[in-house]
Amino acid sequence: MKRFFSFLVLAVLFTSCDDGDMQEVSFEFNESDALKCGSGTSGFFIYKTTDQRALILKLSETNFRNTITSDSLETGFISLDISSTNQLLYRVYNDDITQNSICPTSGVPASYPVVTEERIADGGKIQIRTSVIKSAETTEGSTSITQYLHTITFADVTFTTPDGVQRNESLPPVTYRTAASQFSFDNLDAVKECTDNGHKLLFRYGNDQAMSLKLSDADAAYLFSNDISAPKVRFLNSENILNYLFFSRTDITPLTNAYFCNTPQPDLPVVKYLWKGNDSTADANGIIEVVTEEIDDDVYEHTITLKNVTMARGAQNFKLKSNFVFGEIQTTATP
Repeated sequence: MKRFFSFLVLAVLFTSCDDGDMQEVSFEFNESDALKCGSGTSGFFIYKTTDQRALILKLSETNFRNTITSDSLETGFISLDISSTNQLLYRVYNDDITQNSICPTSGVPASYPVVTEERIADGGKIQIRTSVIKSAETTEGSTSITQYLHTITFADVTFTTPDGVQRNESLPPVTYRTAASQFSFDNLDAVKECTDNGHKLLFRYGNDQAMSLKLSDADAAYLFSNDISAPKVRFLNSENILNYLFFSRTDITPLTNAYFCNTPQPDLPVVKYLWKGNDSTADANGIIEVVTEEIDDDVYEHTITLKNVTMARGAQNFKLKSNFVFGEIQTTATP
């Protein structure tokens, strides 16, 4: 019994703002996350159900971005006024409801059960705070961001009913999760290169993602020299920069070598997310290691490995494999 009650939030009661008699409404929602319906459409909403009751939140899907709100907003949260655009609804049905009752897979509303009561909030605030959920570290030393957790809270919510105005100061919070963009390291093309204003740029790309490593000319000359006696090491810093990029609408403007090598860099395709490798600290991380071998007469292959690198975007971060192979390039000795 104790375990059962640990999965329930306290009942929240709507009370009248006047002295008249009014039927109380009780919410008992478990701690599961809200579900979504209509993703990618103007009819998007999220909802929670329990027995014969449902709580429905209709608002733009763009409010659930895969970005920590403390990074993008000074307040640390998105604040929305309840309105005809941002709607909060409470419904009671005449029988137990399922996911198909609220969001039918056929697109056709279910004929049963039917709504016996609906209350639409006409005032109050909605606040959304977004944080990240990360995986445990693997045996290879990597971590990943798997989901974004959106915690939705409500304040000063009012419902107008035929009996009068009802106010609730503290509706229980609702949580909703979105999947993180998956990094496609293994699907990127072979390493390509170009030079730009005193730097060598190495890059790999595929579909809507790319990884680039910009090196100062001096460090590039050292790392890709023909010395095969030992690994050569440099570090991520203000001149040696590692980026991982996600792009929008590459189906219209595909990535090409020109995107990386042209000056100035083209505006399209648009960068959606940019992750940057953290600079090295005390030479213990952010390491660029190159091992060189002669594979033919005067032909050298250089294998680039990134060691103990953390990628960051604002306050969120994840670790690459402790020994992450960026790729290989070849050079020919000059007579």
